[in-house]
Amino acid sequence: LAEAFAPIASAFETHENQIHEELIGAQRQPQDIGGYYHPDPEKTSHAMRPSKTLNDLVDAL
Repeated sequence: LAEAFAPIASAFETHENQIHEELIGAQRQPQDIGGYYHPDPEKTSHAMRPSKTLNDLVDAL
């Protein structure tokens, strides 16, 4: 199991600071999710997943 996840763990360690900066930078900013009762799924996804670097690593799993 460790062998299977070693590359992704290494990628997380390599990009740790960048991911941290992206997540911190997204805080305390108003987000337009396209409505309160019927939010737009694409806008909501963007607001809830603000780090492209983290998203790319997770999607690669």
